[in-house]
Amino acid sequence: MLFALISDQQNRDSPDSVITATVTGDTSSEPSSDEIVQNAIAKFLKGDKDAVRFTERAQADLYESTWPEVCCSVEGMLDSPASFKDLVVRKVGPGLYKYEAVCPTHGDRFVDFTTISAYVARDGVVEIEEVKWDDAVE
Repeated sequence: MLFALISDQQNRDSPDSVITATVTGDTSSEPSSDEIVQNAIAKFLKGDKDAVRFTERAQADLYESTWPEVCCSVEGMLDSPASFKDLVVRKVGPGLYKYEAVCPTHGDRFVDFTTISAYVARDGVVEIEEVKWDDAVE
């Protein structure tokens, strides 16, 4: 059975803006921790600043940073992830996530240069623990 979390109310009409995950069991089951984290990160990237909480470590990681951002390789301009379409947050390891989106003008796919470490805190709020820049690939 497939369970979908809509990442943003405005994007319900766009099937590619849906974060999907396979869920076993009946339809009344709760979403997994990964699905909760992915959905919260997607909401944050779309502009809901209250969707996640940053730990002191993550705040230090982002000191003097413009993250989150996207960039179209055709124009080279930095922009907000909310300005791109088909935003997807993917799990890339235990508690690790990356986002990607598509330039609405050129169709260029952007994959973020960071890996986000996040989890659901005891109070139910998703905490971003660390935002680590990926090693440069030549």
